[in-house]
Amino acid sequence: VTNFEQTLAAAEKKNGDECYRVGGCRFRDIDPSAWYYAPMQAATFFKGGADANGNPTGNVEPGRQTLRAEALIAMERTMGLTDIEGTCALTAAAKGVPEWANCAANKAAEYKINFYGPLNQAANRDEVADWMVSFAGGKLPVDGTKEFTKGFNDIGSCQAQGSVSTVVANKLMTGYGTGGSWGCGKPLVRAELATVLNRLTDLMTLTK
Repeated sequence: VTNFEQTLAAAEKKNGDECYRVGGCRFRDIDPSAWYYAPMQAATFFKGGADANGNPTGNVEPGRQTLRAEALIAMERTMGLTDIEGTCALTAAAKGVPEWANCAANKAAEYKINFYGPLNQAANRDEVADWMVSFAGGKLPVDGTKEFTKGFNDIGSCQAQGSVSTVVANKLMTGYGTGGSWGCGKPLVRAELATVLNRLTDLMTLTK
């Protein structure tokens, strides 16, 4: 039993190391029966976490709220942008930017990305919709109109109604839960972001 446990522990560590390195293998903290299992396993824009000593854990924390800095880098990776990671001096007019996100924030400024708050706080659904439209630069096949969002009972409180309409029209994001709302201002957890960005990847591939 001891040898088996040691072998299993070694295999888990190897799997964790590989997940952290390439971001595309099976993360250990995702339930295979979960609705987000496939999108998160395919999420090459995410990397596994690390413990306090920097050792890879192989976990991706699907239920954790996504910081704006994390969501930004994940989206920029999805769009195939370059010069978004590494060491940069921050030149963008953004607040709460972790040092590791300086390059990504600078790149976002080139696309006139609008941040709804500090980058070290959680991103919400409205701004993620807004970012996708800005990064896509008119390449999304369907322009959104109020017709696409008239069924949501909270659309009037969204900060980016035009962008929300566009992402709904292109089937990138849908309603929030079962209450008839779109989820204006609601934070995105990592599983939701992975699902959205996988849809964006598929859509951009189809429209090339």
